[in-house]
Amino acid sequence: MPKADEKGTVGCILFLRFCQVITTACLAFAAKSLYELVRDHKELQSPPYDKHILLAQHLVYAMGMTSFVWLFVGFALIIVFKGPAIFVYGVIDLTIAITLCVGAGMQAVYLPATHSVCGHAETWQVVGDQPSLFHLAASFQVKKDAVDSCHQFVSAWVLAVVVIVFEMLTAYIGIFSDTREYSFLNPYRPFAWFVIIIFGLPYWLVAFITPRARFTYRFVKKVSRSIRGLEEIEFEETPKYNPNYANIKVFNPGLQRILNIEHLLLPIASGLDYVDLINLSLTSKSIRECVFPAGDLVYRTRKLKEYSCNMDTKMKCLYCNKQVCEDCTITRNLPGLEGARHLSLCRPYCTRCYFRTIAPGVRRRGTDKSGCHCSVADDSIQDQKMCRGCGDVHWEELQAARTKRYTQQLRNLAVGIGLPEGENFECAKCKGEIKAGARWWICTKCKGECKSYMHPAWARSPKGQNEEKENEKGLGDNNV
Repeated sequence: MPKADEKGTVGCILFLRFCQVITTACLAFAAKSLYELVRDHKELQSPPYDKHILLAQHLVYAMGMTSFVWLFVGFALIIVFKGPAIFVYGVIDLTIAITLCVGAGMQAVYLPATHSVCGHAETWQVVGDQPSLFHLAASFQVKKDAVDSCHQFVSAWVLAVVVIVFEMLTAYIGIFSDTREYSFLNPYRPFAWFVIIIFGLPYWLVAFITPRARFTYRFVKKVSRSIRGLEEIEFEETPKYNPNYANIKVFNPGLQRILNIEHLLLPIASGLDYVDLINLSLTSKSIRECVFPAGDLVYRTRKLKEYSCNMDTKMKCLYCNKQVCEDCTITRNLPGLEGARHLSLCRPYCTRCYFRTIAPGVRRRGTDKSGCHCSVADDSIQDQKMCRGCGDVHWEELQAARTKRYTQQLRNLAVGIGLPEGENFECAKCKGEIKAGARWWICTKCKGECKSYMHPAWARSPKGQNEEKENEKGLGDNNV
C-alpha cells in the first residue's frame, strides 16, 4: 500500500472549503432569521406545534454560523499547521456535521422535504382548528403568506443538508489523512470497506435489526400488560325506578288525563326539548308515570326522543349521552378528550401489517420512528357542547367520568363490540380478520402508532352479539 500524499489531502480540503463558502453563508443568515422568528414568538413553540422547534432552529443556526467561521479559520490553519493537525481539523468538521444532522433531523419532523409540498402549506400538519405552522409564522412577517413562509423554512433546511454533505466529505478527507503506509487512516485503504462500514452497517441496523428489536420490545410490553390484566372500571348505575302506585297522589286530574293520552302528549313533546320532558317528569310521581310510564318505558322513551328537540340538530350530550339539540345545549371551553381522538382516529392493524408498517423502506420511514403525534390536540382548549345539567358539574369530575366511558368503549372495540352495523372487526390495512392476541393501533391521521394505555394491549377473539350487551354496561343513555 503506497504512502499518502499530504499535499493532495490539503489541496482537496482547501478546494472543498472554497466551494462551501457561499452555501454556508446563505445557511448561516437564513437560519439566523428563522431562529429569531421562532424565539421571539412563543406561539410557534406552543402546542399543537412541535415542542422541539426552538431547539432545532437553534442547532442549525448555531452550527451554520460555526461552520461559516470555521471555513476561514480552518483555511488559515491548514496552510500553517499540517501533519497530525489535519486529523484534528477532520474531527472538528465531523462534529459540526453531526450536530447539523441532529438539528436538520429534528426539523424534518415538522417540515416538508421538498418545495413542491409548500403548495399545501395552509393545511400542513393542521391539528383541529389551529392554523398551520407556516400560516402562523407568516402572520408575524411582513408581506408573506403561508407558502412564502414554507419556502423560507424548506430552503434553510435544504441548505443545511448541502452543508452537511460538504462537512462530511471534508471530515472524511481530514480524518483519513495519515501518510504512514500501514495506518488504518491512510486514505488509500479500500474505499469500498469505508462505504460498507460507514453506510452499509448503519443501514443494516436501521432496516433489519432495529424494526425487529423494537417489535420484540413492544410485543413483550404488550404480553406484560396482558399478564397484569386490565384495571376494573366501575360505573355508577342508576337503580331502576319501580313506582309505588299506592302512594302516588294525583293533584291535577285534568293535566294527568291529558298527559296519559299519548296522542296528546306527543304534540306537546314536539314543541319541547327532551331535557324539558325530563324536568317535567320530575315535578311529581304522577306526572312522571304519565310521561315515562314504568310499564312501557322503552317504547315511550323512543317516541318522545323522536318528537322532541330540533329535528335538524339532534345529537347526544358528549358527557351524559342524553338527547340534546342546538337549542338546549351550552358550550364550555374545556381541554380536549383523549378518548374521543382514539375512537375517531385509531384503527387496529394485524401483526403482519403492523410489522411491515414499522419497517422503514427506501421511500418511507417506519411509523415507529416518531409514533402518533396527534396527542398535542389534547392540550388545546376546545368548544364542547353539552346539556345544561352537565354544564353545572365541575369540569374535572365531568371529564374523569367521560374518560372511564371512553376507556370501556375502546376495550369493547378491541374485541369487535360497538362497531357500526354491517362492519366487521378487521385489519384496517389488509382487511383480514384479527384474531385473539396483541392489538396494534395506528392513527389514520398521522400514520403513527398510538401507544396510549387507554387502548388494551391484548384481547380475546371478537365476540358475538350475545356478549355485546353484557360488555356495554355503563355506556347506555342516562336519560331518566
